[in-house]
Amino acid sequence: MDGRGASVSVMVDTPKCTPSSIRAVLSLTGPSGPDYLLLTHIDDTAGHLQWRETFPNLKRIFHGGDLGRYNWLNDESLEDAEVLLSGTTGEDAPEGQLFKMWTLDGEDVQDLRQRRRRGDDDGDSDSDGVGGD
Repeated sequence: MDGRGASVSVMVDTPKCTPSSIRAVLSLTGPSGPDYLLLTHIDDTAGHLQWRETFPNLKRIFHGGDLGRYNWLNDESLEDAEVLLSGTTGEDAPEGQLFKMWTLDGEDVQDLRQRRRRGDDDGDSDSDGVGGD
């Protein structure tokens, strides 16, 4: 559920887009299909455009770190994902940051919480699905 209590469906990675897989997805999501398609790595993106064409309201989520020289599939259409995540973890991350969280719309949760603490949020605190600390 999102911050407003509405159901949200997220498909992770892409099964082959066939009539039977579309029927299976629809049986889980209902007639509108999934809301989001989370593409975890470059090698899990085959067929993402077919899923997007099948479900026009689908928002594809992908990390920009797998673009450019890391896009060994040379699939430039990934640059047009509706939600492109950014940021690093591990040895390239700020001190003590072991992982990173985003809202489904790609907003960095830590940045969002810092803005709220300063009173800089947009006043719609329930819309992003991120609770308080």
